[in-house]
Amino acid sequence: MWVAFQLFLFTIIIPLITHVLKAFGIGAVVFSGMTLAIDELKDYAIAQFAGLPADVIGILGIMQLDTALNMIISSVLASAVLKGFDKATGTKKSYVLKA
Repeated sequence: MWVAFQLFLFTIIIPLITHVLKAFGIGAVVFSGMTLAIDELKDYAIAQFAGLPADVIGILGIMQLDTALNMIISSVLASAVLKGFDKATGTKKSYVLKA
């Protein structure tokens, strides 16, 4: 009985646990690296907008450019995290979002 349990443990459970931990580890590294890069990009964009005249900043506010940039940056970050999970698992998945 003990031999069967060891066989089960070493052939199924341990590889499964290492696979899951590897997937989460790579996803976390990609997420933290991309978060750092996105923060630098936001700081750069804010610094560039600081020199604009008040009228131009008002027009950009009406256009809700800040919301648009936030949506673009968030989608890039989400895409990078999903690609990080795909690299960890070694599979190619297609993510389809349905409303």
